[in-house]
Amino acid sequence: MKFLIKAILVPVSMLFLFACGNNGDTLNEEKIQTQGYVKAVCNLYNNGRIYNDQKAMYVDFDTLESVPLCSKPNCNHTSSDCVANMVGQCPIVYNNYVYYLTFKHGVNEVGNGKREFYINSKLNRVSMETSEMETVKEFHDGVPIIADGYYLNGNELYFISTDMGPDEDEYGNISVSDFGGTQFLCCINLDTGEYINYGSVYEGDKQYEGASHSRAATIIGAKDSKLYIFYSYREKNYSVEELQKMQESGVDMQDTFTDLNFEFDMNTKTLSESELPALSYVDSDSYVYYDHTKEKAIVFYRGNEYELDADTRYNTSVINGKLFTQDTQKWYELSDMSEHDMGKYGNFKAIAYYDNCYILAYENQTVKLTEEELLALDKE
Repeated sequence: MKFLIKAILVPVSMLFLFACGNNGDTLNEEKIQTQGYVKAVCNLYNNGRIYNDQKAMYVDFDTLESVPLCSKPNCNHTSSDCVANMVGQCPIVYNNYVYYLTFKHGVNEVGNGKREFYINSKLNRVSMETSEMETVKEFHDGVPIIADGYYLNGNELYFISTDMGPDEDEYGNISVSDFGGTQFLCCINLDTGEYINYGSVYEGDKQYEGASHSRAATIIGAKDSKLYIFYSYREKNYSVEELQKMQESGVDMQDTFTDLNFEFDMNTKTLSESELPALSYVDSDSYVYYDHTKEKAIVFYRGNEYELDADTRYNTSVINGKLFTQDTQKWYELSDMSEHDMGKYGNFKAIAYYDNCYILAYENQTVKLTEEELLALDKE
């Protein structure tokens, strides 16, 4: 087992195209090691994918066989010190280390009846050679959003964190939430451990009561050295009863949110609102958004613009000239604008093109389909 895992984690050249917003061109060894978009469902490494199924697992795209992400000799992968059990939901492999973010938060009694909300977040790493774990950096100004999207640019790991919007009532009770707190763009240098919080992604929603319970930011990907961040919030607070009535009357709940697009220039280190509409997908060859006025999907791919009758507000990808819309369980051939069904793989996300096959993923399942097999889903 030790030999098998080490063989998996040795960098090799491969042929990934449009890998989850990683890179639009064929990847080479350097890009695999130094640049890429990572999220829980789409964590590509070498000729496979890392995912979490109670423990961190690696599935090889050639064989579709999975093994725990661990190289510890004689490890049975059940103990807490097994690397696969330590690294959590969305680990990142870089320079023979597995990096992973953790956090704790709570309330401390500080005396005189006063309480204080605390955050203790860490970037940790485990050596794939020795299984030794160490803390790279501690920070206390935000809880990292672990599953929704990182971007690794060289040795710089970009991620979103939130202060969880702590709110103290008249009795001294402090409440927090995963949604609604201030959303920060942060970066840690994996080589030096330097941590930078670039500040709040957006302050313009502070005037709306609903934003304090709904705002969220997500890194979508990068193009031309610019990181794109999807930002969403509700202006109004809705009660459970109001939301139920809206759903029953056919209101699309996605339309109750305001969506914005922000970009961070990774060269100048500046964050600004983008002139582009809120994107649902971006890589070096393409970007995708939904035009609410036209009620059309707008896809830019390798210098060409496509306008389709498709819902691309969320959960889309462009893989080898095909647009995949996970929420509607459809895919579209850009060359002829044709629409196709995903059939039994409707819940799967298209994440890569490898060895003339489309790689689809859903939770702990990974499949690969040839062009003919993808087209055949229409007939199911």
